[in-house]
Formats: sequence, C-alpha cells, structure tokens
Amino acid sequence: MTTTVQHRDRPPAASGSHVQAPSSARSRRAMLALAVVESRRLLRHPAVLAAAALGAVLLWSSGRHIVPVLSRSDIATQIPVAPLAAAALLATNLARCELTATAPTTCTALPA
Repeated sequence: MTTTVQHRDRPPAASGSHVQAPSSARSRRAMLALAVVESRRLLRHPAVLAAAALGAVLLWSSGRHIVPVLSRSDIATQIPVAPLAAAALLATNLARCELTATAPTTCTALPA
C-alpha cells in the first residue's frame, strides 16, 4: 500500500514527463517570437532598405572632405541616420494600418 502526501505550498506533480512552463515564461516566449517576426518584417521593408542605402551614401559622401572637427563630425554622423529613422517610423505606421484595415476611420490620412 502506498501513501501520497500533498503539500499545501506546492501543486501536485504533473502526470507524465511533460511539465508545463509557468504562464509568465510562455507569454515571454510568445512575445519574443512576435518581436523577432515583426523586426524581421520591418528590416525587410523596402522603405527601410532604401533609407539604409541612402544613409550609407550620405555618410560616405559627407565624411569625405570634412576635417575631423567634433562639431562637424557630430552633424555629419547624425544627418545620414535621419532617413533611416523616418523610414522605420513610416514602415511601422504602414504595418499598423495594414493590421487595422477593416476599420474605415483609421489611417485615412495616407493616400490610397
């Protein structure tokens, strides 16, 4: 005859070898998987790719004939990043508009 003792401070052991992860760990894994998919979609958006190429060309062309003075170098490295930032915001907003395309009042400011 066997006796099982149940403790109040912990749940009983799961039957079988499959132990479920806590809900916080499952939601964290789901959130990370979604972040990976969405960041991959954002990085592959044509506007972001074009802005990255434009930023690289601007960075290369602005740094060719400038003497490395801190105030000039600071501006020369900030301006080429602006198209990339604008493209990331645009691509993110367009993705949000695609998700909410069923609502007629959202994203009406964008051209059709």
